Order: sequence, then C-alpha cells, then structure tokens
Amino acid sequence: MWKQLMRRGGMACMLAFTIMSCKQPVPYEEKVGDALERLLPGEVLNRYRHIVLVPNGGCPGCVSEAEDYCIRHQADSTLLFVFTNFVSRKELRIKLGKTLLERKNVWLDDELNLYFPEYKESIYPALIEVKNGKIGRFANLEEAEEF
Repeated sequence: MWKQLMRRGGMACMLAFTIMSCKQPVPYEEKVGDALERLLPGEVLNRYRHIVLVPNGGCPGCVSEAEDYCIRHQADSTLLFVFTNFVSRKELRIKLGKTLLERKNVWLDDELNLYFPEYKESIYPALIEVKNGKIGRFANLEEAEEF
C-alpha cells in the first residue's frame, strides 16, 4: 500500500511539474511595454504618441530603413526614438549625425533595458503606440502608415 501511495504521489508531482513547465512565456510586446513603463514615467510617455524602437542588430536592411526613418522624422516631437543594442555611441553618431543624437526625443539604451535577444522580434525595428501614458499597440516600423 505504501508503494502505491508513493507511486501516486510521484505521479501527482510529475503532473504538477509538467503543467507548471507548460506555462506560456511573456509575449515580446508585453516584455518591452513593461520595461518602457518601468523606465519612463507616465508624464514622460505622455509627451509622445509613438516610440520608434531601433535595435541595431539583426536585420541590417530593416535597421537601415529605421535609421532613415529617424533621420527624416527627427523633428517630429510626438515621436520618441530609442536605439538599443548598438555597438557604440560613436558609430551611431557617424551613421545618424550628432544633431539627431542630441535631440530631446532620442534615447540611447546603453544598458540594453529594451533588448531581449531571446525573442526573434527583438531584431526588427518597432513602432509602439502610446496612449494616456501607457504602452499600446506594436507594429513593424514598415507598417507605420497604419498608425
């Protein structure tokens, strides 16, 4: 009888472990959104309608297009440009220009707070909607016209 209880108890533990290990990972959008809301107070987020997140790694063509987008729209004070996973500030300054990097609506994520290499989405530039100081929808930067 003791053996039967031990077997059933062991099976119950195994079943519980299996259920716990099947827990879904946090979606990329939620991970980035939580990090943004933690790092930027609501009053800062309220200054912007959108955040352009540019991870300088991964898809080179996508990153180049995002950098061009940032250069073309740098004067738009409703956009916050965030660069993460870059090699060096010097390289960014050479590629984007000193003027762009000194703008108030540009943030250099030196500490990689917004780069999550475990997510495949982290290599693509994103356009992130901001509503009432909270993070909203995410889209690929190429879909910027839809926002």
